[in-house]
Amino acid sequence: MDTKSVQAKRGRFSRGDLKQIWSGTTYPASKHPELLQLMMRFELCFPLEGSTEFIAPELLSGDPPPFKWDAKDNLRFQYHYTFMPAGIMTRFVSRNHGLIEEQNYWKNGVVLSWEGTRARIVADALARKVRIAVAGRDTKGMLAIIRREMDHIHRTLNNPDLRQMFPCICSTCAQGEPFLFDYQRVLRYYDGKVEKIRCD
Repeated sequence: MDTKSVQAKRGRFSRGDLKQIWSGTTYPASKHPELLQLMMRFELCFPLEGSTEFIAPELLSGDPPPFKWDAKDNLRFQYHYTFMPAGIMTRFVSRNHGLIEEQNYWKNGVVLSWEGTRARIVADALARKVRIAVAGRDTKGMLAIIRREMDHIHRTLNNPDLRQMFPCICSTCAQGEPFLFDYQRVLRYYDGKVEKIRCD
């Protein structure tokens, strides 16, 4: 992570780079594959599909690559943190690299694609939020995958204090900044067979 050449390549490195980086350390070459496996296990990097190179998401550019996104009829979900631990998004990107759509990933976000469904997940550290938008054939299924992965990361971080939120979809909220419903409140209404909730 501290190597200038890897930083200059926005987190991209190869096994050959690691051989050079670790050559002046106490780690013998026979331990390098084990160290690389540890880096992947602790979600510090992931292999690039169809390549011999790896990516360390922590060193990615903060600017998203250009990609098209249709915001109409998206299923939306948000995490609001009292204190947002560092590394949530980079770990999420590492854990889900197999679902990444093309090269659509950056330090604070990623676009996933699975069976005709796309998801855009973006972290905003200043606002202490992670915003999720899902579009396509199976939005509920994709959101369930994302929430399961986020729940795992939260458990490893001693379950930080957070609220899970749903934006309101009424006609007034659709015109501007929507009111946000607490997810647990929505679940209680759902379990009580209440089909409509009044927007505050």
